[in-house]
Amino acid sequence: MIRQSVGGSRAGLSRGLELMDLCLMVVAAAAIGAIMIIVTPDATLRYTMNAPLSWSYDLIGLYLMVAVFFLTLPDTLNHHAHIAVDLFQRLIPFRWCHLFLGIGYAMSTWVMVLITWGGLRRLDTAIARGEHIAALIPWPTWVAYLLVVVGSAALVIRCVYRVYGHLASAITGRLLVDMPPVADESGGGGGHLTYASHVRSVAAGLPARHRPAGRLRHGRLRRDWPLSLRGHADTVRHSGYNAAHNRQFL
Repeated sequence: MIRQSVGGSRAGLSRGLELMDLCLMVVAAAAIGAIMIIVTPDATLRYTMNAPLSWSYDLIGLYLMVAVFFLTLPDTLNHHAHIAVDLFQRLIPFRWCHLFLGIGYAMSTWVMVLITWGGLRRLDTAIARGEHIAALIPWPTWVAYLLVVVGSAALVIRCVYRVYGHLASAITGRLLVDMPPVADESGGGGGHLTYASHVRSVAAGLPARHRPAGRLRHGRLRRDWPLSLRGHADTVRHSGYNAAHNRQFL
């Protein structure tokens, strides 16, 4: 009962974080659309009538680009879209891999906390002093600092979630958080293994008592009978089938 409640709370937290990422991504997508809408007439007027929009550069640089960069950070981390070096990932044992990832995310959390704190201080100063940029249109600067704080704080929450997941996986020996995709070296095309394939590779390196009692099909664990109950004939039958299949395509 306790394990089910913990798993349910973890699933609820994951759904809440995904909803937070979705909301921020909607705002970032709207900012990208606004950039396209503004840049198109600005470039057209600049090169056809030599009369660009005087406010476009400040609006895009101060607000829209900041929103696109900072508000997409949490969702980018969630989908493992940041640059990652996986050269030694296959060589590190399961527990040590999660331990190193937990330590790395803890260090990243501290860096993002400092950025969030600095943004909060600048936001408070900008609001208290009523700071504006020196331009034709005096855009207030506190909006940009607010975007920095919101995006950085959301990334801090994501990092804390991964610190907990990786350290818990290192302690329990069970996969409690998704891992970055591993480069597929068999095809030579620079592809990536699927999540299910990565779970198989991780489970193969675990001790026998921690391996899942089943097979992963379509991303879900399907329980099978133990090999001792299926018998040796089942293994021989599959081996014969594989040999015939290989002869057919040789």
